[in-house]
Amino acid sequence: MYDMNTIMYRRVVGLFLFACLILNSADSLQCSSSLLTNFFRRAIGKFCNVGDPGKLSSTLDVLETTILPVDVPSLHPAFTLTLVHKINGVPEKQHVLAITLDVDKLIRVVPYNVSHPDAFPNGDANLTLISTLSKDEFQCREECVALFRLIEANSFVGSWPECTGFYNGGRPSYTVGLTCNSFAVVSTLGLFPEHSSTVPYIVWSKERIPLPPNLIAEGHGENDPCNCTSRLR
Repeated sequence: MYDMNTIMYRRVVGLFLFACLILNSADSLQCSSSLLTNFFRRAIGKFCNVGDPGKLSSTLDVLETTILPVDVPSLHPAFTLTLVHKINGVPEKQHVLAITLDVDKLIRVVPYNVSHPDAFPNGDANLTLISTLSKDEFQCREECVALFRLIEANSFVGSWPECTGFYNGGRPSYTVGLTCNSFAVVSTLGLFPEHSSTVPYIVWSKERIPLPPNLIAEGHGENDPCNCTSRLR
């Protein structure tokens, strides 16, 4: 038989360990990487390549891209965003993006298709519904995964496969550059939904969306390498 002090000690230790388990679980999706926080600040928002009169070539399509944060528990431990990409007002890409930090400081972006018919009504993401979906309602092929790398304090460059077709037995890829207030997309060879051009599409940030707390690394709440807000077009 244990004496009362031993019983109380074991109860206190047990409660302490249980509390630690709960706290660790609650913090498991708190972003710990300033690299990911930097990427989220560049990627999240509303973008369009129309804004300044006369600056859009007549050979280029009108592109609108909206990337929003959404928490999808079934895709944990990845951080998740929604992407809606429109060409001349027509939705062309509608994905849930699962984002993780890969080897060699690469940022891995898995663009999931969503099988639920109401996930993107009228070309906009239904964030409330998407956050409740089970993992079997998301599909992605391995060859469709995008990778980004930081090339300087404020800029990322990556390769984004175009998964609607093949070229020489493989998937053609966009080259994408992501900066403080815009991203550039190069699509050539006539293999992409956009009108192909050797001139990059420059898609300007029109509205920045505040990051939720779980996407901000500790100590980086206000530490943005560039002030995007003052440079919006």
